Amino acid sequence: MSETTSVRRWLPPGLDLNPAARMRLFCLPGEGGSAAIYRGWRDARHTFLDILPVELPGRGHRSRQPPVADLSALVTQLLDDLAPDLSDLPYALFGHGLGAALAFELARAASVRRLPPPRQLFLASARPPSIREDHPLHALSDADFIQALAKRDQIPREVLDHAELMPLVLPGLRADFRMAETWAPPVLPPLTTPAELLHGRDDVMVVRPTPEHWAPWFVAPPTLHVHEGGHFFLRDRIALLNDLEGVLRPILLDQARR
Repeated sequence: MSETTSVRRWLPPGLDLNPAARMRLFCLPGEGGSAAIYRGWRDARHTFLDILPVELPGRGHRSRQPPVADLSALVTQLLDDLAPDLSDLPYALFGHGLGAALAFELARAASVRRLPPPRQLFLASARPPSIREDHPLHALSDADFIQALAKRDQIPREVLDHAELMPLVLPGLRADFRMAETWAPPVLPPLTTPAELLHGRDDVMVVRPTPEHWAPWFVAPPTLHVHEGGHFFLRDRIALLNDLEGVLRPILLDQARR
């Protein structure tokens, strides 16, 4: 990946690439989130991974850009820019919430376009496609929507305390929740990429998935790993990163033997 590659616009400015990396891990944020949730992951030392937090339009350094409310369009935009950088190193995808849906659809789109597939998918706090949202938040009034998100710790305190900021963040939040809650992927051949489901033991926002929920979408049923914590268990980065590296390192060793 060069300094001028088109995927750079999806990464935080000034991000230093790991020149010793033998695998890339693209990390996609959840509803209302930004690449900042993965900032701490970059602080940890990795001998073989380049952790690349993805910034979606409408947040972070891209906050002046309009948010994208169509999941398929977002996947197409990202994969168009990602495609040139999928061949030189193996890569994996980590997604949280909406980011898990994006990671899944990116893997499927790469397969359709005959691009190199991810070597591993990590789907965190993810709603399986077969489970519908009984009480979708995106259809609520502004007042009820804000109240629901405040209870879920998904609106920063500095925004809640300043009502004048709310009109700036509401369109993006509502677009994210609309994408996440209405996501219904079309039927395609099952993915050959292995997947791990990650879930917080105390998560009350998303029903705990089972491998059976996701089995129709993969050649091999995903594995399930339950972590301590709630919906945002990924903030405890050290334990989680150790687990991710434990999954990814054997993939590289297996590749080296071939």
